[in-house]
This record gives sequence, structure tokens and C-alpha cells, in this order.
Amino acid sequence: MSAGTIAWREYIAADRDIAMAFYRDLIGWDIAPVTMGTPNDPYQMVSINDLPITGFDTTDGSDDPPHWLPYLTVPDSVEATVSRAADLGGEIVRGQQDLHGIGRYAVLRDPDRALVAAFQPLEPSTTLPATSPPLPGSISWYAVSSHDLGRTASFYAAVFGYDPPAAEEVFSATNTPVLTTGQHLHAGVLPAGPDLAPQWLVYIVVPDADALLQHSIDLGGHPITPVMSIPKVGKILGIRDPLGAAFFVHQPE
Repeated sequence: MSAGTIAWREYIAADRDIAMAFYRDLIGWDIAPVTMGTPNDPYQMVSINDLPITGFDTTDGSDDPPHWLPYLTVPDSVEATVSRAADLGGEIVRGQQDLHGIGRYAVLRDPDRALVAAFQPLEPSTTLPATSPPLPGSISWYAVSSHDLGRTASFYAAVFGYDPPAAEEVFSATNTPVLTTGQHLHAGVLPAGPDLAPQWLVYIVVPDADALLQHSIDLGGHPITPVMSIPKVGKILGIRDPLGAAFFVHQPE
């Protein structure tokens, strides 16, 4: 597994029940409690055909707003990654902790205050298997929103071992930087704005993005983009859920 691979992702909120109800109704996720041996048990796991997709956890008493949290694989160790992040304007939110039988992690804020986890697996293969073609309800892509795209891309390259961002590196029609290692594309960097505070976002595969636009509103969500068609990608729609966390739905081309 290369540095920067996103090994896991989860939704974290003080009242995860509201979030779980929204995503269950909007996406059709099957969510079930799982014992992980942590203080916040039971963990709420999303699975598709017995394949773990994502999970819901609580904020553990912090004041952080509801958010999606990706676990980025470190190039060396969690300790070294945390040190680099602090030197480059990041902030340590939660120091190194063990995930029993899985690995070690720490939670950071990047210079724009987006939350991200640095993850060191016990086994090199500790990551999610990809599904091809993407299954409805699976995660197809990631992005981090930022007020300074170049600074954010450079921060993640220096901290997590992504390739140094090229001056004109773009992804498809979005004209934004991409976090890469060699030929592997890991995540995009998107501009933050009035409807999109700096944060990490997931792209959830759906069969019909247009149909989800009104459905998301009916469930208390707030669309932050129109349904957009991107060549060779498909249709995407940005949504802010009832608790304020943003994400995209993705109808593959």
C-alpha cells in the first residue's frame, strides 16, 4: 500500500443517529452495530455485500463539527507524520492511539483546519478492497476543500508523501490539484466557499444523482452545487447534510 492511500473513512458527530438516519434514507445504506473494543462501542458499520464501506462514530466529547474523517496511510510512522504536520502549520487534535489489531493513528488539522487521520497499519495490506465497477453506496473518490489550493496540496505532499504538486496539475474538468503517488490518484483539492468550509469530503456512488437532489432536500439536506456532468467521470452533486457535513454523490458515467 503506497503512502497516502486512504485506508478507511468514517463519519463523526456528537449525535450520529441523526446522520445515520439521513444517509440510510438517502443512500440506502445498511448500518449495523459492531464491537471494536473502543470506548465508543458499538461502532456503527456500513457494509455492502458483506464488504465494509464506512462507519459512524461519536465525537468523544470534542467540540469539532460533524465531519467525514479519512485515514491516510503514513509514509513512515504516525509519530514522524505528526511532527511534520506540526512543523508545517498543522495542529494535533488527538495524539497517537492504537486501533486494536489494526494499527495506530492520530487526528490532525491541516493549515485550513480540515480534520484528517494519520494511519499506520499493522499489516501493509490493511486497506479497503476496491469494487469495479463501483457498487451503489460505495465510495468512489475523495477531496479536501481549502481556501488555498496550492498550500493545501503542498502540505499533504510534505506530510503524507504525495508527489510534489505540479504547477498546472489538474483532474478532469475541475481545474484543481490532485494528491498522487506515481500513477495512483488519491484525492482532489477543491476550493472552499460560503457553502463549503474546509473539510474532507467523500463521493458516494448512486444510480441517479438527479433523483437525489430533491430527496436530499426532503430529508433536511442542503444542495451546495447543482447536478454537474463531468466528462469521463459522470454526474456529481454536492450536499450538506442536516448536521452540516458536506459530501458528494457520484453517478458514474
